[in-house]
Amino acid sequence: MGAGYVRQWMSPLQAIEHVRLVSGGTFEEAWGALVVPLREGAIFSRFRGQEVGGVETAYLGGSGAVPSQWWYAASVFNDGSVEFDNDRLLRRPSRREIEIRRSDLLQIWPAPEVATGEEPPLGKLPPAERAAPPRPKSPAGGSRERPYWAEARAVGMQWLIDEGCPAPHDGGQALLERYIADWLGDHGHEPAESTIRRHVRQWIKERRAELDA
Repeated sequence: MGAGYVRQWMSPLQAIEHVRLVSGGTFEEAWGALVVPLREGAIFSRFRGQEVGGVETAYLGGSGAVPSQWWYAASVFNDGSVEFDNDRLLRRPSRREIEIRRSDLLQIWPAPEVATGEEPPLGKLPPAERAAPPRPKSPAGGSRERPYWAEARAVGMQWLIDEGCPAPHDGGQALLERYIADWLGDHGHEPAESTIRRHVRQWIKERRAELDA
């Protein structure tokens, strides 16, 4: 993959996290904002890896485009899958892997400007920076942050929304750490346990700050 390459498609969790970073607010507020242009057809979505074309596929949703009206009854889960009520009516698998077109999203929520030493979570870098895009350093100030942590954070924050913030010594943090470790492993990433623990602690801190705001 060449320097400066930007993927055309993104996952719902990546899209939600981008909206949250650009607009501020909670994960739920970002999802509520994102689903409106999906329903209106202003942001195009498709079933993962499917080519789009033909009246039948666009209408029935068998492949290709996700009918925009399906987003009126849709739920996003913390593993990134999406459940549509229409799928249940058509007796299809209850959860789907969905992709959202990045260029449509950036028309509504442009990528934030690049600050010194930082990289926006999504979108293109300015031309002068594409050859060697900088990445934000981890809170420990050592190794550079891996790009998959933005999506892992969205998964972790959704877990905290669904399950609640762990209390001291209740085992909740360990459960979340194992959940994130499994999710990362499923996506081909195997960071150190200490790295996962550091990120999870930060997410819990951020979630508690949101609840106290």
